[in-house]
Amino acid sequence: MVGHSEGSPEAMTMPRIECAALAPGGRARMRPRDVAPPLPSPLPAVRRHSRPDAVLVGVCHPGEGKPVRMVGEADPVPERIDPRAFAISLAMVKRGARHVDLLTRHHGGQRIASTRDGTLRLSLDDMAGLVVDADLRGLGAELLQELRAGEVGLSVGFVPEAGGHRMVWTPDYRRRIRRVYNGELRHVALVRKSEGRGPVYPRAVARLAAGVDAAAVRLARAAAIRTALAAR
Repeated sequence: MVGHSEGSPEAMTMPRIECAALAPGGRARMRPRDVAPPLPSPLPAVRRHSRPDAVLVGVCHPGEGKPVRMVGEADPVPERIDPRAFAISLAMVKRGARHVDLLTRHHGGQRIASTRDGTLRLSLDDMAGLVVDADLRGLGAELLQELRAGEVGLSVGFVPEAGGHRMVWTPDYRRRIRRVYNGELRHVALVRKSEGRGPVYPRAVARLAAGVDAAAVRLARAAAIRTALAAR
């Protein structure tokens, strides 16, 4: 058997093989003395989630919103977000370059789902805007009851990109509103209608799917989009 010199890299890395007694038929049986350990898998372990308690489906900004005031503006102005205003942000989420969380409220809210682990799924409807699917686990009974009763809305936390919004006249030319065409999506938040003035977009839809299976979620998503389109 051909060996390698003591100082060569091959001598240090190749497993040594020795011959045993001849097997029946005259063939030598080979048995390893030192076997190199297997290489670790290059793929990370997949995190598996338990079955969710419920699935939240919603549309975040249909139609025209209530007057809000941005930094540097003197007075609140009604707002309308373009359905594809967050297309760049969602492309970054899809590549893993950005993560978006679903919070129980805008400021200091608890994270209850995230694109980081796949419990929050975001998509864009060309007419309705930002669509949300979220797997919910461990929510309090009170919040779940409010979701079932339709007492919770959805809202988006975002920052308009430079040149991504402008003031425009309404079709009847009676007033001006802010149109947002491009924004950086920071988070999505639940807004309880019993707290303060409720969501900026009154027709924002947040509902629980009838079940957690894919068919029930698809039906709930289609119903939410239909409701949102009625507000545009």
